[in-house]
Amino acid sequence: MNNQTSTSPKQKSRISPKALELARVGQWPPEGHPWRALGLLAPEVVQAFFRGEVWAALSEGLSQQYDDAVYKALHAKDLSIRDEARGVALHSEDMLKLESAMKAVHEVYQAVAEEKK
Repeated sequence: MNNQTSTSPKQKSRISPKALELARVGQWPPEGHPWRALGLLAPEVVQAFFRGEVWAALSEGLSQQYDDAVYKALHAKDLSIRDEARGVALHSEDMLKLESAMKAVHEVYQAVAEEKK
């Protein structure tokens, strides 16, 4: 069995050119970005938060909230309740993805730093 893995240095970047452009001029994350304040913190500080007890407890609660909202969205008879539950589920899901969103923000900084080397 042959298990080949691409190790090409020219693998397609997941970082948008616009984000790189903004980072090069010190405007990343841009004004109005929902996680700008977190993005401006040092990556080590943000990583410590996501490894901590507070994030673990918060994500447990958000997961429960997401599950409850999905159940309600699928089973409620009243359309307005289903719509509200769908909104809660979407926002809970966004919050649960916060760690990966912050990693993406900091990857932009890292890419620009590597360009300067």
